[in-house]
Amino acid sequence: MRQLLLDWGAARPQTLDNFVEGRNAELLSLLRLIAEQKASSLDQRFVTIWGDAGAGKSHLLRALAATTEALLLTPQNSSREFLWSASTPLYLLDDCDKLAPHRQQAVFSLFNQVRDAGGVLVAATSQPPAQLSLREDVRTRLGWGLVYQLHGLSDEEKIDALSKSALARGLSLSPGVLPYLLTQPNHDAVVARAAATGRRQHALMNLALFDLDNTLLPLDSDYEWGQFLVRAGAVDPEAFAERNAEFYAQYQNGTLNPIEYLEFALGTLSRFPRSQLDTWHAEFMEDIITPAILPAARALIAKHQDDDEMVAIITATNRFVTEPIATALGVSHLIAAEPEVAADGSITGRLVGTPPFGPGKVVNTQEWLASMGKTLADFGRSTFYSDSQNDIPLLSAVTHPVATNPNASLAAHATALGWPILRLFDD
Repeated sequence: MRQLLLDWGAARPQTLDNFVEGRNAELLSLLRLIAEQKASSLDQRFVTIWGDAGAGKSHLLRALAATTEALLLTPQNSSREFLWSASTPLYLLDDCDKLAPHRQQAVFSLFNQVRDAGGVLVAATSQPPAQLSLREDVRTRLGWGLVYQLHGLSDEEKIDALSKSALARGLSLSPGVLPYLLTQPNHDAVVARAAATGRRQHALMNLALFDLDNTLLPLDSDYEWGQFLVRAGAVDPEAFAERNAEFYAQYQNGTLNPIEYLEFALGTLSRFPRSQLDTWHAEFMEDIITPAILPAARALIAKHQDDDEMVAIITATNRFVTEPIATALGVSHLIAAEPEVAADGSITGRLVGTPPFGPGKVVNTQEWLASMGKTLADFGRSTFYSDSQNDIPLLSAVTHPVATNPNASLAAHATALGWPILRLFDD
């Protein structure tokens, strides 16, 4: 049974005080101590909350995030964001049951760091830790401390909570309305539809996906990063430049083997300490990327964001190179080639998962959406902008493909199928 059935109007902040307690009094008392930073008095460093979808797990974690200096993390956060920091006293991990393998490694390391160095960690899952389809060492850590089942509300508790909520908003309901609606099939949805009458709602959200290189940027960030390393003297200038140019030519003509290339690119990164890589990347952003981010690209992204669409960048380039670029573009969702990251943040040189290249972009998009309980079909409109024929599989999967700054092969394909062509950087 769900924690709350509906929102009577404008969204309210999610707090511990407006969470309907039901049979969860002990858990709420503990979370209030954590919010007041008194968990150490109970000698409890780890808490796992499990329960059905809609029971209120995310409500509780967001409430904690708003009351203290906490870091709220989901499976969509990058591995780098799961690193322990002395300035973060509370870590909140939502949807742990949806963690991809490389994120499980990051969570495993974070549990160990909190245990050894301090802090409190509260995690939320859909099932008891022992029943989760996760790595054994991650399941074990989710069971280290207190484990609570979050109980949903009975129908009687729902009626009482909803009646009080309606009165607080000045709404008058006939006594039999809520009991009647709760007798209907799929009554949660019935009640929600009743409450939505007379207020604006979007039945389906729209989705906007963007390729990065030569689509939002008038350059290839992966190639330019390689050239930057050559100029910095970090790699053999002749051998590396030749190999980098060879891979770039293969990408342009559609013959690139993505795994072979990524092993080359990530293997190069693994040769250097993370601190050195981060220093170089900051220089790379300042010298190469920031000047290449043009107003037309920012305006296109902003148009979709202003329309309340879900916006994401999907790129075959690795996350180390592209995550700061996505941040600079104001896009929080990034689907990229995932390098394996060690507990200390260093890059091992190994690839995690399917490269988001060609058909792999469809696979990665589906996996990303599935982590949020969605599919492409859940969106009223799905748009994808790309410049390359390598992306025809994903362009064909969305409802609105847009060939953007297309190369000759994609331009011909788009023209034949009647797809729109956008020249984003033409004067």
